[in-house]
Amino acid sequence: MKNKIEFFGVRGDWKRFKFFCPACCSTHEFEIDNKNEHLMWNRNLEKPYLNFPIKNRSNRGADLCHCSIINGELIYHSNSTHNFAGRTIILPDWIGK
Repeated sequence: MKNKIEFFGVRGDWKRFKFFCPACCSTHEFEIDNKNEHLMWNRNLEKPYLNFPIKNRSNRGADLCHCSIINGELIYHSNSTHNFAGRTIILPDWIGK
């Protein structure tokens, strides 16, 4: 099984990760607090589970991608402003974008 998310650095006490979002055709980033990492995610790059939603705005804030990552699936919240709103898909493999 391939990684679904990619670690790409540290900023202070935060680890930085990214994943590819098919709805937006771009990467989204999120950060995990090193001090509470065990509470925030399952530490599994192949089948990640995050205990928080991710919101990404693009197009100068006009477009919203609101999603959760649960057991390797991307769950798009209904308030997302793209065609994937309300859908659940398998998080694609990280391909190094």
